[in-house]
Amino acid sequence: MQVGYSDFVLLCQVENPNDWLGYLLKSEGVYLHEVSSEAFLTPAERAELTSHPKGNPAEALLQFPCSIDDLESFFDQQSLHGQLDAFQMVRWFQKKQLKTDTNNSKVNEATNSNKPLSTKEKNTLLTIIAGLCDFSAIDFKKRGCAKDIAAYTEEIGAPVDEDTVLRWIKQIPDALESRMKS
Repeated sequence: MQVGYSDFVLLCQVENPNDWLGYLLKSEGVYLHEVSSEAFLTPAERAELTSHPKGNPAEALLQFPCSIDDLESFFDQQSLHGQLDAFQMVRWFQKKQLKTDTNNSKVNEATNSNKPLSTKEKNTLLTIIAGLCDFSAIDFKKRGCAKDIAAYTEEIGAPVDEDTVLRWIKQIPDALESRMKS
C-alpha cells in the first residue's frame, strides 16, 4: 500500500505544507526546511537544523509515493511519533483496502469473463436476444434478418459481422426450447 502526498496531508493533518513542524512538504516528498542565513544560530544549532541522513539537504527525507515501512522509518528517524492521526490512519487504511478489494474483484470478474460460457449462460443470453428481437419486431427466423442485425450493430458503433450474427441466431430455437422445458 502506497502513501502519496495527499495521503500524507490527511494522515498528518498538515495545515501548512510550507511549514509542517519545520519541514517543507512538496508533492514529491518531505524536505528539510532551508535555514535562513539571516538566522542567529550557533554553528552547532545550524548543523543540527540542516542535518540530513543522506547528507544532501536538497534531497527529500521521504519521497512520495512511499510504503508504510518508509513512512514508519521516516517517523522513527525524525522522532515524529505522535504526529500521525491514528483514527485517520485507520479510516485511510480501510478506504485503501476497500479500493484494493474492489480492484481485485474487477480483475477476477474480467478473468472469469474470458472463460467459455456454460450451456445455461449461453441459452440465457440467446433467450434475451430472442426477447429483444421480439420487442424490436425483428423476426429472427426470417431470411436476411442477420444482415439487418449486423447493420444495427454497426450503427451503434460495435460492429458484428453477418456470419457471426447468423451463427448465433440459428441457436435461438434450441435455447428457447431448453428454457421452456426447465
